[in-house]
Amino acid sequence: MATATMTRTYDGLDRLTQEVTAGGTVNYTYDNASRRATMTVVGQLQVVYTYDNANRLTNIQQGTSNIVIGYDDADRRTSVTYPNTNKVEYLYNVASELATVTYKQGATTLGTLTYTYDAAGNRLKTGGTFARSNIPPALATTTYNANNQQTMFGTSTETYDLNGNLATFTDASGTITYTWNARNQLTAISGPGLTGSFTYDSFGRRTGKTINTTTTKFVYDGLNPVQEKNGATVTANLLTGLGIDEFFTRTDGAGVRSLLPDPLGSTVALGDGTGTLQAQYTYEPFGVTTQTGAASTNSYKYTGREDDGSGLGIISRDSSGLLLKMRLDFWAVMRIFTPMSQIIPLDVLIPLGYRLRNVKTTTFSSSGIFSALLIRIANFLIRHRIRPISR
Repeated sequence: MATATMTRTYDGLDRLTQEVTAGGTVNYTYDNASRRATMTVVGQLQVVYTYDNANRLTNIQQGTSNIVIGYDDADRRTSVTYPNTNKVEYLYNVASELATVTYKQGATTLGTLTYTYDAAGNRLKTGGTFARSNIPPALATTTYNANNQQTMFGTSTETYDLNGNLATFTDASGTITYTWNARNQLTAISGPGLTGSFTYDSFGRRTGKTINTTTTKFVYDGLNPVQEKNGATVTANLLTGLGIDEFFTRTDGAGVRSLLPDPLGSTVALGDGTGTLQAQYTYEPFGVTTQTGAASTNSYKYTGREDDGSGLGIISRDSSGLLLKMRLDFWAVMRIFTPMSQIIPLDVLIPLGYRLRNVKTTTFSSSGIFSALLIRIANFLIRHRIRPISR
């Protein structure tokens, strides 16, 4: 098993000031209120954070690029302005439910999303010019084993290892095989025309992936990747927020692209340096992605999670028949509740918008993934307070 060293340095107030990994070095400073003041990633310009008197993050500056975040008197996010003239505006109804999202290039409206609700606050309808969705074909057959694991979905079949991890997936194109480590993290995949391998650090963060012959390493700020590398060469830099999966811009060989999100956090479009949309994404209900427009190496798509480019973004379904789109190491998160052989009826709407039922879980071994889940839940609650977009 490969090993790597991570070195963390703290100040006298136990605040993280530096993290050094095999991928790179990230430095932090703080203001007198212990809010993050700066972040510096080797190979990037320093990122500077500005807050208002209500401790709300209002500006993220990197060189000449600024992300400006607006709020109303109820602490709800009302706008995000990007460096390239793109802007996303949020409008709420009298019940503080998100009613309209407007995407702009300067004063020009590029698209909208609208939402209607019933009296109980349940979302009934999505409209607007960006309200596009692909619907998967109907299937007549699903089969489950005694462990509530799905073994057949239409014409595809699935098998599992003794820990409940998906071991094989077979359909008309052939069989895909999955290999997992002792922490239930996916380490390898293989299938027709496809091989992949994945590495992780002690916090459960995916530090590298190789899909066929392309290797990408990641440098993290907390749980957010902020830099992508191929060997020692930086291939992309990301400007992110303080929350989980909040990506504002990504810069690669094609230039700077603004990632314009929907309320779920899924990227609906990429804006270039002038704010013109270069790529747009359409999703099936659980994440299968169709891209139109210019080609892009951006991998942050459904719910802001990484699409590995392996065609395996959708890897399995829970026992209710609902597809689960997740990072492939998410299985480990759901194994924190009960001993391995026990089946418990979970009916949990987790922050990413996936509903899980009767998920088989196993004993959790300390790897930082549970902390990541707690941070994600906390971040969701914060977002829900300032921007109530999902119920």
